[in-house]
Amino acid sequence: MIYLIISIVFLAATALCLADGTRRGFNVLTLNLVFRMTSGILGLVVLLSCVPLKDIPAAWSQVGGMAVAGGVCFWISGLAALQAVRTGHLGVTWTAKRCAMVIPTVASVVLWKEIPLWPVSNLLLLRLGGVGLIVTVAVLLAMDRLHPHPEDQSKSASSGWVAWLVTCVLTYGVYGIILRASASIQGEATRGAFMATVFVTAMILSCIAWAICRPVCGRGELIAGSVAGIAGFIGSGIRPWALRDLPGIVVFPVTAASVMVLVQLGGEFLHGHRLSLWGRLGIAVAIAAIFMLTLNA
Repeated sequence: MIYLIISIVFLAATALCLADGTRRGFNVLTLNLVFRMTSGILGLVVLLSCVPLKDIPAAWSQVGGMAVAGGVCFWISGLAALQAVRTGHLGVTWTAKRCAMVIPTVASVVLWKEIPLWPVSNLLLLRLGGVGLIVTVAVLLAMDRLHPHPEDQSKSASSGWVAWLVTCVLTYGVYGIILRASASIQGEATRGAFMATVFVTAMILSCIAWAICRPVCGRGELIAGSVAGIAGFIGSGIRPWALRDLPGIVVFPVTAASVMVLVQLGGEFLHGHRLSLWGRLGIAVAIAAIFMLTLNA
């Protein structure tokens, strides 16, 4: 459970740091590139420290393809999330991203059979009820967007925001499935190599994008991206260990609900995204969902 708690705290810190950068007008592409490159450098250090050079080919044969696919989805989802935050509402954007957890959560039940679907058990109903509540949270926060608080300073939704949001949700959902698959990795060194390769893949994509687009990197992007990269490296990097100790049907929804609450509260206090009654009700439902998902875990 400790790995899950640490992951949640640092993932929320990453989201708020990146969102703050976009609200300050930093270049979104540059911010994402610095963010991914910082995580990639840390990942490369971990990779070289976890796996001796002579053992890298063997580790690659076990987790290389899966890690590269995860790194690609990881990079795309991050860029799409930042673009969505830039063009829309912080709380709703990050809430929708976290609700992508429905994809790996369903996969955990259907593909990995973490809880038998038949006969129907109380535990299955409890877990599915918690997942359903998190979806309800997304609906409530969408209502908050339709009927915003008079003091809300965020932008209205646009077609560009919707496009980036859909891209973010789909790629983040696929990334979650890949993370769940990593729970079967044998050996701590190989597990570390998997996650490090995810970060390194995202870093390579960032370097390619940097060479093509040549964005200007100011002091603000460098600081915000580096801080987010460190927090993201910790928050995302230890998720395979959380999935090693807990089932995906607990890890993904609890992470989603907890980060939603923390980001919503952070958006309210830091960015003036005042929540209406709908938004506050959404946070209350999220807390109830966390309780249902962790009961008897």
